[in-house]
Amino acid sequence: MSKPKWLQSVERLRALLTDDDRRAMDEWLEKQKPTCTWTEDEYGMYQTGCGNAFVFNSDGPTANACEFCAYCGLPLIEKPYEEPEIEDEEASDGR
Repeated sequence: MSKPKWLQSVERLRALLTDDDRRAMDEWLEKQKPTCTWTEDEYGMYQTGCGNAFVFNSDGPTANACEFCAYCGLPLIEKPYEEPEIEDEEASDGR
């Protein structure tokens, strides 16, 4: 099976680049890949980047070997819950 024409064009373009430019292009392309971020809330529920919600019986997506969003199919990025920092009232008063 032959490669699609767009892929052949990209490979020809890559051949014209220097090693440094090729690495820079690869890094840029890697950052452009769409992902679905799952953000854990204070109750352990994950809000998905595609507008859904998901709850695990234990742990989170990474510990349960979830690599892709169950709703949109994009690669999954886990963002664990972080306790908000509570500012000390005395410090905020300048005392």
